[in-house]
Amino acid sequence: MESSSTSTVTNRKFHISNLDELTAAVKDKANGFSVKDRSWRLKTYPMCFIGEEAVKWIRENVEGVSSVSDAIFVGQTLLDRGVFRHVVEKKKPFLNEFLFYRFIEDDEQANRSKKKTVADPLVQSFADDPKKWDRLVTLFRQQVDIADRKWGLKTYPKCFLGSNAATVVVQIVVEMTGAAITRSVATELLQLMADMYLFVHVTADQLHVFRDDSKVYFKFVDPIVYATKYLKDRLRVKRIGEAKARGEGCRAKRPIVLIPGVYSSVLEVWQSDEKPSWQREKLWIDLSKVGFFSGKDTTGKADLTDDEKRALAKEFVRHMMPAADGHSDPPGIKVRPREGLAGLDYLTEGFFKDSSCIYALMIRNLLDVGYDVNQLIPAPYDWRIPPQALEKRDAYFSRLKSSIEFSVLATGQRAVLVGHSMGCRAISYFLMWLGDQQWVDQNIDSAAYLAPPFLGAPFALRAMVTGDTLNLYPLLSQHEGTQICRAMGSWPWLMTPSNADEAKLLPEPAARIKLMSDSKKKKDKDSYRPLNPVDALASTGSPASKYWNQLYALDQNFYTVAAPSMSPYLELPPVRKLVCMYGINLPTEISYFFKVNDENPAFPQPELDTAQDSISKKETRNINPAGLEIRGGIMFESKSTPQPGYDKKRISGDGSIPYGSMAYAWKLKERAEALKATGKKAPEVEISELEGIGH
Repeated sequence: MESSSTSTVTNRKFHISNLDELTAAVKDKANGFSVKDRSWRLKTYPMCFIGEEAVKWIRENVEGVSSVSDAIFVGQTLLDRGVFRHVVEKKKPFLNEFLFYRFIEDDEQANRSKKKTVADPLVQSFADDPKKWDRLVTLFRQQVDIADRKWGLKTYPKCFLGSNAATVVVQIVVEMTGAAITRSVATELLQLMADMYLFVHVTADQLHVFRDDSKVYFKFVDPIVYATKYLKDRLRVKRIGEAKARGEGCRAKRPIVLIPGVYSSVLEVWQSDEKPSWQREKLWIDLSKVGFFSGKDTTGKADLTDDEKRALAKEFVRHMMPAADGHSDPPGIKVRPREGLAGLDYLTEGFFKDSSCIYALMIRNLLDVGYDVNQLIPAPYDWRIPPQALEKRDAYFSRLKSSIEFSVLATGQRAVLVGHSMGCRAISYFLMWLGDQQWVDQNIDSAAYLAPPFLGAPFALRAMVTGDTLNLYPLLSQHEGTQICRAMGSWPWLMTPSNADEAKLLPEPAARIKLMSDSKKKKDKDSYRPLNPVDALASTGSPASKYWNQLYALDQNFYTVAAPSMSPYLELPPVRKLVCMYGINLPTEISYFFKVNDENPAFPQPELDTAQDSISKKETRNINPAGLEIRGGIMFESKSTPQPGYDKKRISGDGSIPYGSMAYAWKLKERAEALKATGKKAPEVEISELEGIGH
């Protein structure tokens, strides 16, 4: 009898704090996740379970988990721990969708059962000869017919037909070898290309399956991604750094400055009158300080009560919160970023170490090609406070300048600035703060922006208005997460634009707000006001409204009141080259429905209006004109969302930053090329959009 995905192993529920027990429960063949062979689009995937069914099982069998979002958190925790993965895309997150996942041990067995062998000697000859293979790939890229194609009501840009690809490969092989081949042999060569990640199906749900079919469309993957995977596979190494060092002779050259994003620097306690034992210990993120895995002896028995764990979490919250001005130390508490590479490699230890990776993999790859202490410049910072406070309190930008000067002197090479997410805005602020083109020319070569929030990140507004659990639910309650978020003076640094010229590049206004007073005057459907972020903060009573007015609006390194149509952070960086890389086509937060009790101004109680979930994916004039998905009062863009600032191209962001924000890189590229055309100096701008890659 087939097991149900919703049955339980015992009458008691499992707890996320005991991952070993929970892992055994989900793998239980009789009562765990429902594992069986499943089919999708004529292909069978052995030994897998469905994400939606797993979410249902988790909600019914894990203690304290009732909502879908909580269940997704638990599932993602198991995925990060290496319990299972998506059957095709190794980096795909755990989602509440009709997606197939497989336990790792089952995955290994399934791969062994479908182990590929190259049947044709001619195909094998291409696979064994790198120069021959490179020639085939180069000619294929040049000759296959690339065009925008329609299927139904949707247009797929820059794609090719499976049938045309097979025809082209047959012709190329004849030209290269003089040997005529069948289309089935051409299909085998094309399947090797797909396995090397040269191209994917246009919908990206069949990454490694090639079909000789005129009704199947494929698109090329970013050449850097393909070249890296091919080199790693050919040399049989796991890391990019190893492949570059052994295959291409890459060696350390320019100093590299690593600047992380929000949540992404380790924070430690330097003073605590309340918890003296925490002094010089990690605060962010030491999960034991939030009650996770705390109070367990070697047998796994708990010696902390739930009340004691909650008290510990409250201490954590107090230590994480800046003072009421958004940047000062609260009385008796001093928290600072951890210095060195340890401040930005991994955020935590234990089971969650791999999932807390920030720059660790990049650092390891840089070590593979010979980087050392003189060439790697880690620049962690206190991401809770605004940029001008970083300089005033920690001399952050002054110290960064000195570190770069020392490394340039030691190596004789100008440095490369590498920022991720809010780290990109830190780089922009640093360059504006310097205000010295001569110094930049002498010390900085280029900048690499990873997932750059040029136009900000909408989730910053949500954090400032209704709060966020900082990815620590259920260890932190919503209220506790909200306390931390609303105390952080750094959130406006990530705010989306408030002026119309910049805001129109995003598909939706920052928020729609319903005031209780308006609801009594109008019908509900007409009582929403579209607001920009600055007005939304004021309307919801967020403390961040004060932070914006006092710490950002008057900071000319960030925002120029006299000329707000061009915020300083949108200027072309004064460097030789700017490289921008970001993921695309993941569901991404873009706007919010807030309801506010404005009849009590002292306590407005803003909250997300989940009632609007009823119009999810329904085109509704003035409220949801594009028919976007709405979940929990949050509006999401998807890969079918038209982008108004980019020729209404249908595409979405990386799961955290919307496409319109990151794709401002194309506006910078246009601006740079226009300047060069007039003979003026401007950076070279290089852009890579990576299909399905998350933030």
